[in-house]
Amino acid sequence: MEKIKLHIQPYRLDFAVPFRTARGVQRQREGWLVRAEDNRGSHGWGEAAPLPGFGTEDMKAAEKALAGLKSYVERAVPPESPSGVDLLLSRALHGSPPVPAARHGVETALLDLLAVRTAVPLARLFHDKPAEEVECNATLGLLSPEQAARAAAGAVAAGYKTIKLKAGTDDPRTDLTRLSMVRESVGRGVRLRVDANGSWSPEQALERLVSWQELGLEYVEQPLARGREEELLELARSSCVPLAADESASDPQSVARLLNGDKPSIAVLVLKPMALGGLWPTWELAEKARQRGVDVVVTTMLEGAVGRMAALHLAAAIQGGLPVERRRACGLATGQMLAQDHPPGDRVLPLPDAPRMKLPTEGGLGFQPAFKRPANSSL
Repeated sequence: MEKIKLHIQPYRLDFAVPFRTARGVQRQREGWLVRAEDNRGSHGWGEAAPLPGFGTEDMKAAEKALAGLKSYVERAVPPESPSGVDLLLSRALHGSPPVPAARHGVETALLDLLAVRTAVPLARLFHDKPAEEVECNATLGLLSPEQAARAAAGAVAAGYKTIKLKAGTDDPRTDLTRLSMVRESVGRGVRLRVDANGSWSPEQALERLVSWQELGLEYVEQPLARGREEELLELARSSCVPLAADESASDPQSVARLLNGDKPSIAVLVLKPMALGGLWPTWELAEKARQRGVDVVVTTMLEGAVGRMAALHLAAAIQGGLPVERRRACGLATGQMLAQDHPPGDRVLPLPDAPRMKLPTEGGLGFQPAFKRPANSSL
C-alpha cells in the first residue's frame, strides 16, 4: 500500500535589517521545512512559519501540531487532489485549536507532491490557465520620512510600480510627512498603499484618511485592529480612501462578515496563506471575494523561499481567473528582507525578488531546498 512519509526540519533565518512595524521589531524568522515523500521517491515541500500576533499560532503550538499531523498523514491513504488534501487535514485537526502555520506547511508539501507526480506547476492544481507572471509590490518598513523617500525612489528605479509603506506612528504629522515625501519622490504614476497594522482608533483613522485624500493612495490596509470588522466596514463606507482588510481577513468567518451586504464596502482583501492555513483555504476565500467584486492581494508573512514560492503559485492561479484590471500587485518580493534564505537543492529558485515574478513551468513549486534532518530533532 502506498504511503507518505513526512520529514520536518526546524530553521532560523535572520532579517537583513530588523523589520519594524507598529507592533514592534522582528529580527528573525523561525519555523520548519516540511518534506513529503512517497514510495516512488518523489518529494513535495512546505514551510510552517508561525508569526504570533499576526494571525498564527505560536511556535510551541505549531511544533505540537506538526508532530500530530505527521503521525496522522503517515497512517492515512494518500490524497489524490487538492480537495482531498484539505479533507485529510480537516479530519486530522478536527476539534483542535487553529494552527494555520503548521497546517500550511503540511498542506503545501502534499500539494507540491501531487503537482510533481502529475508534472504540472502547482498553480495548475487550482486553475487551468494561471497567470504567467505576477506583479509584486515593494515593501518598506516603518522608516523616517527621508529614508522612506530614498527607499521608494530606489524601488521605482528597480522597476516596481507599487510601493507599500508601513504607518502607525503616534504622531499623524509624521505619517503625513512620510507619505508626502514618498509621493513627491516617486511621482503620481506609482501606486502607493499604506499598512497601519490595526494601530488606530476609528477617530484616528478617519483623521488620517481625510488628511491623505490628496495623495492618491491605492488603499489603506487594516486601519483598525482585528475584531473590529463592523467598525472597519462603517469606516470604509464613509472613507475618501479605499480600505483593505488584512488581519481582519484571517479566517473564513471574518471574511464572510466583510463580504456581507448588497455591495461590500471593503475594496481589497489581503490574504496570507500562512495565516489562513494553506493554499486551498485561501483559494476558496479568494473565489468568494471575486464573486462579490472585491479584489484580492496575496502576500507572504516574510517566510523563506518555500513559502514565497507557494504564495506565488497561488497568486498566479487566482489572477488566472481575473481580468487584467483586477490583477493587483502582490506582496511576494520579501526575500530581500532576509539575511539568509533556504539554500537551493536540486531545483533552483528560478527568479529572485523582482517587480514581476514569473511562474515556474516545471512540475510542483519549481524550487527544492537543501534539507538535512538534525539528529536531535524531535520531529
